[in-house]
Amino acid sequence: MPHNKVVNRIYKYRGIIKDVATRYCHSFAMTDKSSAQMAKNIQKIYDNLKEPLSWPNCFNSDKKTEYMENYKSLLLKHDVKIQYGKSKKDNAIAERDHKEFEKHSGIQ
Repeated sequence: MPHNKVVNRIYKYRGIIKDVATRYCHSFAMTDKSSAQMAKNIQKIYDNLKEPLSWPNCFNSDKKTEYMENYKSLLLKHDVKIQYGKSKKDNAIAERDHKEFEKHSGIQ
């Protein structure tokens, strides 16, 4: 993904939240891969009154540790079980979702 510059901030990374039950999908841009930024975006999505979502029972994530510190404590605070991808296939499914979202949303 090329870097997008908005109001003097360069957004290099993208996170995607997908709720399988409701088919809700939300993408958000991040300036870095910090756990604080990931947790802030997750909190903002679930606190949004215009698109009410309830906290999930299970949150699927890859095994990477860059987001672990803050977002893990946020999810555990809401009694959400964290499930990590156990194989390359699990991570490939997530990567495919990212590419599909970018394709349909016009993000290149």
